[in-house]
Amino acid sequence: MSVFVAGVCVFWALTQVTRQIAQDDAREHARNVQGWTRVMILSSKRLSLPAPGTVEERIPVKDLLLPYRYTGLRLLAAGEGRYYVVPNDWNVENADAIYAVRESDDVWISVQAP
Repeated sequence: MSVFVAGVCVFWALTQVTRQIAQDDAREHARNVQGWTRVMILSSKRLSLPAPGTVEERIPVKDLLLPYRYTGLRLLAAGEGRYYVVPNDWNVENADAIYAVRESDDVWISVQAP
């Protein structure tokens, strides 16, 4: 029984240490938003990206399929056709918004090197 209890305690301690290391790493990564991959979004209609630092432009070309351009965004994560983006001035400490954008026929996403 004492071996089982010791094993559970060791497992719990390792879990706590791993969790703390992951949180510290995430905080450090979040402090350097300007170094993250840049994102530009083209859309057929306006998107709800109201954050300061995000630039919305309507491209004044007649019959353009994707007339709305969004810049000032950085890539947080991507997968399965979804892109999680944040504005350039995003601050993890303020719990600023993270936007999930799905690529489709109406939305084109360009990922650019920092």
